[in-house]
Amino acid sequence: PPGTVAIRVEAVAFFGLKEISLLVQDRVIASRARPVSPFEFVIPEEKIAADVDALEVRAYDTVGNIGSALIAVR
Repeated sequence: PPGTVAIRVEAVAFFGLKEISLLVQDRVIASRARPVSPFEFVIPEEKIAADVDALEVRAYDTVGNIGSALIAVR
């Protein structure tokens, strides 16, 4: 939809995914529990400031491991 940004995420965890979070400048702007990969976050553009150059995705598995990746914003 107009005024939104779609961010596709793929994540795999040996023990299973518990949660995926999308962060801007260390602030969670979207989260999904028990996600099935791949999936999309669809968020309003205003949640991403014009001066932001990267988003972070954090994946949490069912035994407490955390993985993360940066997504460049153009």
